[in-house]
Formats: sequence, C-alpha cells, structure tokens
Amino acid sequence: MIEAFEEAFRELERAMDDVATATIRANNVEFPPVEITTSAAPEPDPGRTGDDLADLRRWAVDPAARDAELWWRVDEAVDAELEAMGAMVSQTRLDEIVVDVRVHFTEQLRQFGGDR
Repeated sequence: MIEAFEEAFRELERAMDDVATATIRANNVEFPPVEITTSAAPEPDPGRTGDDLADLRRWAVDPAARDAELWWRVDEAVDAELEAMGAMVSQTRLDEIVVDVRVHFTEQLRQFGGDR
C-alpha cells in the first residue's frame, strides 16, 4: 500500500515538474510586435472634414448636412448609452437623448447663423 502511494506521489511530482517547465518556457517566449487591422474599425464620417470650424459653418447653411450630422450624433449618443447601461434604451430615454443632442447642436450652430 505504501509503495503504491509513493509511486503515485512520484508520478504527481513528475507531472508538476512538467507543468513548471512548460510555464517557464511559456513565460520566456518573446512574441513579435503585432498590428491588428480589421474592417470592424469605425469608418471616418465622410461628411466631416476634420476642421471643426469649417464643419460647423457648413452645417449652419446646409440643411441636408445638418440633418445627417444631427442623426450621426444621436446614433453616437445612443451607442454610448447602450454601452454604459448594457441594456436596451427605453423610448423615453431615446427621446431625451434626441432632445439633448439637438439642443447642444443648436447651440453650436447659433454662433454661425444656422436656423435650427
């Protein structure tokens, strides 16, 4: 009985040594630098120029561009809300988001003479 126990114990020690050796090897592996490129990256908004002032001036005079920007901002706000809450957004909260985004956007446009 003692011999069987000692044999099982030695087998366990060998297995533990193998695990330790594998762990040491894994920790010493050097990986080359990796650059991740994927089509899942957000596409830049084609309606934006990268010049905030020029974009605001254009949105102030171009209703189609203004509406597209408003709904782009609403989509961004809803996405942020979904990420924060981790659940669905109620219709009441969606209405609040639309109003909040519209008010903020309108304030930005007022300085450029927009009509919204």
